[in-house]
Amino acid sequence: ITSTPVYPFHLQHPQLSPILIIVPGLTGDVHSKYCRRMMSAAVRHGWQAIIFNPRGRGGVKFQSAQAYSVGYTEDLRQCLRYIHDKYPHRTLFACGYSLGANYLAKYMGEEGVNALLSAAVCCSAPTD
Repeated sequence: ITSTPVYPFHLQHPQLSPILIIVPGLTGDVHSKYCRRMMSAAVRHGWQAIIFNPRGRGGVKFQSAQAYSVGYTEDLRQCLRYIHDKYPHRTLFACGYSLGANYLAKYMGEEGVNALLSAAVCCSAPTD
């Protein structure tokens, strides 16, 4: 997880600042320009932003035998649960790109009304 630095708005009104979780595509990670641009835009609008870094990407070494799989949403679920538990009064949103959009949509479909996200946007999700 990579998060934005804390800006004055976040210090003054942490209970009001929404959090955006950005889910990159298949080859994306915390270093991807499109993720960084979305993070910057969110911060400019008073949000805090976090980039979800899938297993083994973005220079993070594998710590388990399991690699990233778009079909295994437990990593995203654990990440969202951690953020929700740490900031229980903040509203969580997510934006997924490409295969990350499929991953995010799968999570939302699995969780339904129990999802920890208030809303999710899926950009350029591949379909067949």
